[in-house]
Amino acid sequence: MKRSQYPKPKSQPRRGFTLFEIFVAVLVFGSVLTTFIPLMRGVHSQQRDTDLHLLALREADNVMEELSQWPSQDFVADKLGKHPLSDTVKSHLRQPELRVTVEEQKQTELNVTKRVTVEITWLPHIGQPTKTVRLVAWFPTMDNKPNAEVRP
Repeated sequence: MKRSQYPKPKSQPRRGFTLFEIFVAVLVFGSVLTTFIPLMRGVHSQQRDTDLHLLALREADNVMEELSQWPSQDFVADKLGKHPLSDTVKSHLRQPELRVTVEEQKQTELNVTKRVTVEITWLPHIGQPTKTVRLVAWFPTMDNKPNAEVRP
């Protein structure tokens, strides 16, 4: 056998990427990105809804806390219906409404409680049903207690 007159080229390690490898990497990255972006958009939407729900819940809690300081005879629908919402709630929630209702519940002739419900409703997004936060508390009335006789 004759040897070739040209020297055999030394094989060098390959450097860089081929065009096909770059195309496959871009394709994989694009498919991951098209999955990741809607996922993050959904997570952001859920986080925003949770923040708004928590804001409404805190507002209802603040209203209930304020009402707990009132004497129970002041729990009248006219007074409670005029309770204002905070500016923060008005600016963050879409069309917020505060509804405070009172119901008297007689357990016995001497024991009467008032059931106070604080309800905040708002529209989260166009086309979605209204969201509601509701807190309920029972307050005993002190005016129906019999007068105790004081004996010397």
